Amino acid sequence: MWFLLKKEGNKFWDDCGAWTKHHGTKTYHVRSTLTECRLMEDGSYGSRKRIEGKLATVRMDPQPGEVICVHREYTKLARQLSYERRVTYVDGMPCCLVEYLGIFPEHIVPHGNATKSTAEYVRTKPRVMEELAQTCRTSKDKPRSIYQSEQLGADEQQCPRNRKQVENVAAAVSSEGKVKSSANLADELQTLLSRLSSPDENFVQQVQCLLGRSPSVVLFTQQQIDDVKQLCCDDAPPHLKSVFAVDRTFNLSSLYVTVTVFKHKKLQRISSQEPPVFIGPMMLHGDGKFQTYLNFFSTVSGAMNEDDMDTTEVRLTDSVITGSDEETALVRALRRGFPNSKQLFCMLHCKDNVRHHLTAIGTAVNVREHILALVFGSSGVAEASSDDEMDDRTAQVMQYVRQQNVNVVDYLQNRIMPKIHNNCRLRWDEPWIGQQQWSNNNCESANHMLKMQVLA
Repeated sequence: MWFLLKKEGNKFWDDCGAWTKHHGTKTYHVRSTLTECRLMEDGSYGSRKRIEGKLATVRMDPQPGEVICVHREYTKLARQLSYERRVTYVDGMPCCLVEYLGIFPEHIVPHGNATKSTAEYVRTKPRVMEELAQTCRTSKDKPRSIYQSEQLGADEQQCPRNRKQVENVAAAVSSEGKVKSSANLADELQTLLSRLSSPDENFVQQVQCLLGRSPSVVLFTQQQIDDVKQLCCDDAPPHLKSVFAVDRTFNLSSLYVTVTVFKHKKLQRISSQEPPVFIGPMMLHGDGKFQTYLNFFSTVSGAMNEDDMDTTEVRLTDSVITGSDEETALVRALRRGFPNSKQLFCMLHCKDNVRHHLTAIGTAVNVREHILALVFGSSGVAEASSDDEMDDRTAQVMQYVRQQNVNVVDYLQNRIMPKIHNNCRLRWDEPWIGQQQWSNNNCESANHMLKMQVLA
């Protein structure tokens, strides 16, 4: 059985299902005689001749005036390999010859990669896919809306198969023109190492590879270091001073990214009248170990103190106020890298941790919420304005917990209250921090923006 069809690019559509075992040939023929010839390495044409008992390609003289290139593609039907297809087409010709050999199977099967669908697989026409890709390039609608609009009044063979297909095309379109990762760690590390030796490099500062540890990469520019020194260190004016906040992203490709941020109070956003959040030094890494964080903060601290000649004196650049969540390894490394620093803890993370702990031990919802209000509410411990008030509110929390017989006294006294008391005293000593409970929202926003850029 054969069909003469109009060719649409190099893609050939039919409704037979999935094809496999693709291979093909390409031959050259003199148009006037259809004699087969060979394309030689220098671009000329030759013919096959037997010379001294061996076949060899000999240059044709004179060269043929017009040569046609014939392509033949062979495939087998995935659900029955005895059913074969051959597609023959000639460069420059608008048609192609499609031949089928064998008995077409009566049973239907889904695509071999399908895990949920049991419907018969029919390939979407190439023209439909091209129009869909063009729609995704020009439209700002989401894949769901594009799929619904394509379904309206369209024939089944003239529209996308399902919404997932539209999402796949939209993802492919959005990645056009972007540099793709080699997915090879050795190649990526080699690229980073080569950048270190470049005289124009000012962002990749360190690539560390140690036995038994995942590689880590420290990234910053000198401008970022200068901004941190001007706005986060002890000698910064109170009206310009900012917390040096740190947080680690999760599920960003195959790596973590530890991001530092600070508020640039010399500037102001027109829309919110608030100072913008600037990203400081960053680290790409594969684990959350203390040694990995310590290397990062030691490198940043060294860059900030590069101009200090006398290392025996207390360095002002070590006296920063850092902020993070409760990650133990991260906090320890911050204190070691900046030995004269003071640490703020994110109260949102503390509150979530307390809620999770109370839920895990089976605390009643009304009791749990009342405890959270006593600790983090507007009249709670975290909002105390003096030592006496803080002690009174802490005693009130402990009294209520004991009355309700909730097994959380040690957890609150040893894990949560020291962090809250630390934050309160820092707020009292450093009024520029503000009187609200400190949170690491600025880092979370920076993490979200990084994820959107990487995953877009």
